Amino acid sequence: MVYINSQKELDILWQALPQRKKEKREQDVLFCRLGVKGNKESLQAIGNRYHITRERVRQIQNQGIKGLRKAAKNNPELFNKITQKVKTLGDILSLPTAYELFLDPKKQNATEEKMLHLLLIANPELNYFKATSNNNPFLTYKLTNNQFKTLTNQIIKYFKNKTQGEPQDEVAKKLKVNTNQLKEMILAHKSLGIKDGNIGLISFANINPKTTEDKIDYVFNKYGKPLHFSEISQAIQKEKLDKKMPTTPTIHNELIKHRDKYVLIGRGTYALINWGYLPGTVKEIAKNIIKNSKKKLTREELIEEILKQRQVKRNTIILNISKFKKELAQ
Repeated sequence: MVYINSQKELDILWQALPQRKKEKREQDVLFCRLGVKGNKESLQAIGNRYHITRERVRQIQNQGIKGLRKAAKNNPELFNKITQKVKTLGDILSLPTAYELFLDPKKQNATEEKMLHLLLIANPELNYFKATSNNNPFLTYKLTNNQFKTLTNQIIKYFKNKTQGEPQDEVAKKLKVNTNQLKEMILAHKSLGIKDGNIGLISFANINPKTTEDKIDYVFNKYGKPLHFSEISQAIQKEKLDKKMPTTPTIHNELIKHRDKYVLIGRGTYALINWGYLPGTVKEIAKNIIKNSKKKLTREELIEEILKQRQVKRNTIILNISKFKKELAQ
């Protein structure tokens, strides 16, 4: 897909409108409603500025959209390309996907996104659904509002008794839904979310980690290895789970607080207990390994087993296992 210069394409549409449609007010109202040049404005705020009623502002807004859609018919090639892409996505297009598909990442910014938003609304082949309490703005080709509600309710029902998100491909297979369509619906609905290929309710910790504990769990599960508490802090920022990097003492305190979940395996380095790491001191771990071993271990074998559990020097282990000489094979 070729990246779209939304501002240029919109200018072409404005110029194609009849003279009465070239009122600056129509363009201004649409720009203000979408926040193209700043924050989004309500119908009332715009009406107060123009000294007209909210309903009159709505009429001007609808006239502007109607005019753009009419002018867009003079440039069928561009809008047909957009429509064809929407068809491949299961007849639905979320704004995040639109930004990814049609905007040059090197030039992408908030203004460009809003200009593209308006250009997509102008596409006469697509139906536009504005934001509501349940969904974000999205566009469809032949997919009705009732069909969208039915399918999203089906997804929400699937996750009703679950506690975490699941791989997108697996859910699509179980629900017998097009994978691309499923993703777009997730992005369009406010109760659903997607992260790292997993989809689920926005309340799930692995979809939208909110607490410090959730964020630590997310980092451990994504990186899949023991990490120093400072590395966890940096990873939280890198994964954009927080606007700013959490302080290392905050992370360290959380790790210490949940000893039933996290275990210290080296200097400042932690791991998840459910990965098979044993809690306790080196001596306690040595005792546990000897107790559960099906054979009598040599000193070297015991050291190797302990090194799988702890990131410590060999001499430290030797000092701690000296008392177990009788339990070890010669």
